Amino acid sequence: MKQLDFFYFFGSGYAYLSVMRIDAMAKQSGVAVRWRPFNVRTVMAENNIALRTQAAKVKYMWRDVERRAATHGVPYVGAPVWPTDPDLLANRVAMVAAEEGWCEVYTVASFRAWYLEGMELGSRAHCAGSPRSGCRRCDRQGRRCPRP
Repeated sequence: MKQLDFFYFFGSGYAYLSVMRIDAMAKQSGVAVRWRPFNVRTVMAENNIALRTQAAKVKYMWRDVERRAATHGVPYVGAPVWPTDPDLLANRVAMVAAEEGWCEVYTVASFRAWYLEGMELGSRAHCAGSPRSGCRRCDRQGRRCPRP
């Protein structure tokens, strides 16, 4: 079976649209997906890109995400808490999840909680509700979570 490496970042407005659609599209195409979370903030800092300081772009982004969600039948209730997860905890847990084989479940549940339930990524409430992550015991430095 062919394989697709799916790179994404927790905290990206557009990643939600892909996270919510990739499984069905991959199955339809006969492609296996390898979930590959990464830290885009480093790349943005190196290139002096600070989206959060550009109010017009941020406003456009959320309107664009709303339009695209409607086009693709992806649930959308409004702009989530953003910016979010300054410690990158959700992303760090996803990296462990990718190594251990539960990244897809964790990622989809995390994006649903963030977008549809208004739960801030990396918050205690987010971690406590994370499926199979053992995240209830994660620390804010992103050290490896114990296996549940």
